[in-house]
Amino acid sequence: MRKVLNKTALAAALFMCANAFAATLIDNVDVYAVSQGPQMKSAVLIESGKIKAIGEPARTQAGDATRIDGTGLRLYPGLIAANSQIGLIEVEAVRATVDTSEVGSINSNARAVTAIHPDSILFPVARAAGVLSALSVPTTGEGVIAGQSALINTQGWTIEEMSVKPSVAMHIYWPSTRLPPWLPAAMRDGAKKAAVENVASLERAFEQAKLYLDKSKLSAIAPDLRLQALLPVVRGEQPIFVHTEDVAQIRGALSFAQKHKLKMTLVGALDAWRVAEQIKSQNVSVILGSPFNLPMRRSDGYDSIYGAAAKLHAAGVKFAIAGDGGGMSASLEKSLPHYAAHAAAYGLPHDVALRAITLSPAEILGVADRLGSIEVGKDANLVLADGDILEIQTRVRQAFIAGESVDLSSVHTELCNRYQSRYPVKRDACKN
Repeated sequence: MRKVLNKTALAAALFMCANAFAATLIDNVDVYAVSQGPQMKSAVLIESGKIKAIGEPARTQAGDATRIDGTGLRLYPGLIAANSQIGLIEVEAVRATVDTSEVGSINSNARAVTAIHPDSILFPVARAAGVLSALSVPTTGEGVIAGQSALINTQGWTIEEMSVKPSVAMHIYWPSTRLPPWLPAAMRDGAKKAAVENVASLERAFEQAKLYLDKSKLSAIAPDLRLQALLPVVRGEQPIFVHTEDVAQIRGALSFAQKHKLKMTLVGALDAWRVAEQIKSQNVSVILGSPFNLPMRRSDGYDSIYGAAAKLHAAGVKFAIAGDGGGMSASLEKSLPHYAAHAAAYGLPHDVALRAITLSPAEILGVADRLGSIEVGKDANLVLADGDILEIQTRVRQAFIAGESVDLSSVHTELCNRYQSRYPVKRDACKN
């Protein structure tokens, strides 16, 4: 039996290797490269998991490559969800399926990559919408430093196979003093005191990390995994991603980063448009949260969240668009193109909206040399769609991760197939 299993495993491995290195030509397709303007009726050659050629060179170098007719279709780079908990959470209401945080205030040594579940049913749902890569982000309960995020592709047998960048950034959740006015005074005072203490705890952690950096050359010093994990941050080698919402949090985070000379990206930051000039002056990037949020204040216009991306763009701030990163976000990554579409409907140029979920997050996450646009030499993470990827009626017809065609079926298509015979629907309603 063991020999049979070994032979089967070997055959499967050889098949996967052959598939990964096989050449594929997508011809007569409209290429939306993001890094440059659209190329109509063009071609893209995929080989060994990379984009080998584009346009006429792709056709001349194709040889005996497998050919896909892209007539009437559009080719996009894979979408990147830059703030997610996908792989760390399955069902929010079932505690055993939630592995998003560790106990304690300072968890800089926690790494999301060690907890990601490759067989999550939420990965196929995201893939079907064109989301081929995601930043899986740890969270924190009452603490401030949650740990390190991991950038992964949304398909793979193992986390090693899925991993694009196992440690992207250190995530900090800036304490908030923005409380509902109806809370009793004692609770409000307690919450404000806790926020002040958390900021002080964060300051102590970074001061201790600087001391640890100086003393780490001495062999007698006792190892501290939490401080050791902060060393790349204080050395300027790893950025911090600070999760904020309102102006007070954003200004606190900006002051903290400037004081400690840290590379920082703001995450969520629904109020970022209010302090866009300060953000721009400090060369800080922003990963905006979902536009499907209520305005921050009763005095704000109904469109204040929808128009935030356009205001950041006008101010020259580098930004990406993503989800909220909460428990529900893992199941809502399929809505990523619609987040960008809402920003486009409220003043953001269409090409910038597309860039905000492809090349811009790739730049912020430090993987623009591999992902985010259709260019020779980059990973072949590609989406073949029957229309504008930002339009809700557009369907993804085929997708490739590292040059390999991926399965676009999901729990949604399974349910569609189940009920197709009971209710009259279009024949191809369940297909991508």
